[in-house]
Amino acid sequence: MAKKILLALAGIGALVVAAIPIIRSSYDEPEFKSVHASNPFEIRAYGSRIVAQTTVRASSLREATTLGFERLAEYIFGGNRGSGGASQKIAMTTPVESVPAGENAYTVVFTMPSEWTLDELPEPNDPNVVVRAEEPRLVATARFSGNASERDVDELSRELMVYIEEQGYVADSEVTIAQYDPPWTPGIMRRNEMMVELAEPRAPGTEAAPAE
Repeated sequence: MAKKILLALAGIGALVVAAIPIIRSSYDEPEFKSVHASNPFEIRAYGSRIVAQTTVRASSLREATTLGFERLAEYIFGGNRGSGGASQKIAMTTPVESVPAGENAYTVVFTMPSEWTLDELPEPNDPNVVVRAEEPRLVATARFSGNASERDVDELSRELMVYIEEQGYVADSEVTIAQYDPPWTPGIMRRNEMMVELAEPRAPGTEAAPAE
């Protein structure tokens, strides 16, 4: 009996592992151009985008992401008023972004699908959800797995700041944590990224190091 249970669990695990890339690829991601990469770090040029965001009070990154996700999911799944007053469904995208917004507060962000314009998107029913446009941005990223806890973030954020300085850029934002996978994804298979917006132009006389 124990052997059968173990085999069944192994089969379920294999299905989960196989499903993750399929699920991940089914969601749109913001497009970008890679400027420089040195694993696990990368500098990317993103175009303009439209986001839905909400700021929540929470004692941890995990709690904030959960609360913000629920509020934004309600908006895109019909908690809104479109033209004529009817609600509209908006496709889910990835990643879910969380950025500190003061003491015990975080702003959680969804990128809206690229086919929508700001004028076409429905109004949120929840006044705590804000829909707005963002300008193109230059971003430094660091990829990591695990559950995106504050402990995971601290050490890697220091390494990311060193990478930014080595490439001749200056950090120009708080550290954003971007999470690409559903909550049930095993930690080792999770795709998470740390993101920091960069100031332009590059400091005079500096050159980016060659990619490894």
